[in-house]
Amino acid sequence: MRRGLLFGGAGLAIVAALAASLLLAFAWLPATEGLRRQLVAERLSHYWGEPVTISGKVELALWPRPVLRVEGLTSTTDGVSPVQVRELRLLFARWTRMATRPLLFAMAVEDARLEFPLKPSADAAPGTLLSSPVAFFSVLPRLRLKNVVFDFVDPQDNWRFSLDVSQVQSRLRDGVEYLEASASLNGSPLRLAFQFDREPHPPVPEAPPYGAALSVEGPGLSAQVHTRSWRAAFDDNLTLSVAATSSSIGDLLEVAGIARTVDGRGTLAATLLTDPARVSARGIALDLDFTSGVRTAITGNVSDLLDGTGIDLTTVTDIKPGAQPASSLLDITVTRLSGRFHDGPKGLMLSEAELTTNAFSQNLRDIGPISVASIRRDDAGRVALIGISIQGSPDPDPLFHLTGNVGDTLGIKDISLAGDFDLPLDDVLDVPDSADGKLGRLVGAAAITDAGGPVRLETFSAELRGSDLLSAGLKLRDASATRPDESVMEVTLDVPKLGPLATVLGTSTSFSGGVGFSGTFERKGEAVRSKGRLDIGRTQVNGTLSAEVKDGRPRVFGPLSSPSVHVDELANLLFGGPEGAPKPRIAVAGVRMDQNRTLDLAHAVDLDIDVKADRIDGIGVSAGDLSATLRLDNGAFKADPVVVTIGRGRLRATLTEANGERMRIKGSGEGWPLEGLAGGSTHLIRSGTVAASFDVTAGTGMLDLAGLGLFGSLFNPAVLSGESHLRCVRIPLQFSAGVGRTDPAIIVETEHVRAVGRGTVNMARETVDLDFTPSPLNGGGAGYSFTVKGPLAKPAVALGGKTQAPVRGGCSG
Repeated sequence: MRRGLLFGGAGLAIVAALAASLLLAFAWLPATEGLRRQLVAERLSHYWGEPVTISGKVELALWPRPVLRVEGLTSTTDGVSPVQVRELRLLFARWTRMATRPLLFAMAVEDARLEFPLKPSADAAPGTLLSSPVAFFSVLPRLRLKNVVFDFVDPQDNWRFSLDVSQVQSRLRDGVEYLEASASLNGSPLRLAFQFDREPHPPVPEAPPYGAALSVEGPGLSAQVHTRSWRAAFDDNLTLSVAATSSSIGDLLEVAGIARTVDGRGTLAATLLTDPARVSARGIALDLDFTSGVRTAITGNVSDLLDGTGIDLTTVTDIKPGAQPASSLLDITVTRLSGRFHDGPKGLMLSEAELTTNAFSQNLRDIGPISVASIRRDDAGRVALIGISIQGSPDPDPLFHLTGNVGDTLGIKDISLAGDFDLPLDDVLDVPDSADGKLGRLVGAAAITDAGGPVRLETFSAELRGSDLLSAGLKLRDASATRPDESVMEVTLDVPKLGPLATVLGTSTSFSGGVGFSGTFERKGEAVRSKGRLDIGRTQVNGTLSAEVKDGRPRVFGPLSSPSVHVDELANLLFGGPEGAPKPRIAVAGVRMDQNRTLDLAHAVDLDIDVKADRIDGIGVSAGDLSATLRLDNGAFKADPVVVTIGRGRLRATLTEANGERMRIKGSGEGWPLEGLAGGSTHLIRSGTVAASFDVTAGTGMLDLAGLGLFGSLFNPAVLSGESHLRCVRIPLQFSAGVGRTDPAIIVETEHVRAVGRGTVNMARETVDLDFTPSPLNGGGAGYSFTVKGPLAKPAVALGGKTQAPVRGGCSG
């Protein structure tokens, strides 16, 4: 028995000695150099994830702890991108701790350059260092670097980030590994600091026992990453809390090799969850505050950062948050853009999008899928979006499709975008449900560019199809024939019958004719000119109107002319709808006015327009040869002068707006035969002519010219002789529900007579009921009272009626 034990012990000793001899021979003998290279290269290939070639020495030291030293390693990171390492040392656990600790304790790399593609062309084998960022992250606690460069490149799109690490120093204290690195990114200095738990230190019992902290300090950047892991290798199921602050976005752009187009400050916070297959982000909160005043906030989650799927991000950009509410069109400015980016059935979608101005908010329909083929950087550091594709919706027949490029994304320059659209008009405009497809579809194509100057339409054409109610067309003339700051748009509009269109728009009108326009809109720099023909029923208006900005306000000016103005049709169009009929409701779809506020267009645009008309029809008397200058200045209307021939007389007047909706008409006229004014009244003098001056304030803002017929009834034979000259007329009426009541009294003065009248004028029924009392101005008793009753155009005059009390001051004040 004892002999057996001795022989067994001796056998084991011989085997151990033989194994030790073979290990020493493998480690040191030159004859085993090739075998060492082959075995180590094979094991490193399995560990790295790409074939590894060794051209230099391979040495293995066994005491006091195993250390493998390799020279001249070459490999790749995606089958193409090169890796070159002059010296690699693998430090293993001490012999006494191999059974209880990870075998590999540390890895030292010296004089190396590793290139990583930003767009990998191949996947590494599962379980290798290159298989995922998480696997590579697990090496950090064991990594020792000296003069190592990591290049992250995309040659096709001209991106390169070069991280040059001069040295990583480490120390182990109280079970925590501390590492500090001196490095530079694209030539800008960085300070990197790491610490890893070598021993478990859970902050609370149920927390992952191992922690790590990483910090980065550099130009314009301060970032920290805190990590918890269930394993000391930090190789699976990590939770990372990320916090970063940028004191200068411009500095960060320069470090990344991007032109310093913008600057500002920013913060980032997020929680990353990792496993070998993916990295997800939760609770993303990115805030950017640019020096231009623009602020951007992005919040949400991304399920997989590696392949860009599972996106659910809400963005809000405040462009001019302190803008004052707009009071005119010129004041409107975009104040906010917001929306939600998320995965859709066919790609990235933008929904819940809203454009906010200081006057209104515009809800945008869902947009997508959205894609960009590549993001490129040119030699000047500009970032370009190449191969942009945006659809109006993911449907098989999208409402629009836009493609193109933006050469300078941050500078918003070098824009070239083109697309086509096919939109139901009742989707573009917010109209009543009664429209329901009856307005047709707006079909066309457009392209925008900023070549040679500001962003402008390069091509545009659209036409309204599929509606019996109206037709329209818009076309931009060939832009190559104009300067970049010039354009000419051809416009046509034809509404055969306005009534049916009004019905589908939720209203009604007494106007039975059609409306049409044919002309052009020309832009030269900041000035715009419209030239063409407008048809409203039988009224044709020709002219050229120009618009420009003067003293900070838009101003419209120019001449308009018409061979014949049909006042009856225009009155039906403007005022002839049924009482209480709703106004047509037309607005851009999705627009919401802030706080129910509307823009005061009358105060938004100034007017200076010369109007001429050869003939005026539809007012009951012969009229024509009209000329007028219309002005609108800061909301105040004035027509001065207005000159018109009525019958055989000539009227010259000034119309001004007084007290809001009240219109004051002041002027004079001459040449009307008294016979024509008196009508068929045999008891009135009808010889001679009338010269009149008048000052009338009308609450309705309208003067019915046919009402001139009642003036002739005031020339009573008891007080008049030969001819009479009107000094002034004052007709103060207060209107309610279409009925005007004298307030306090109508006053008509001639050279010899003042007549005071009271009663009503019913504009809705076109009737008059007035009592007048004339009295001579040169002494004598009162004249005969008389009444004016009946149709407004041809009232009946009769003696008698109520005697009216005199009015102090007359009407000349």
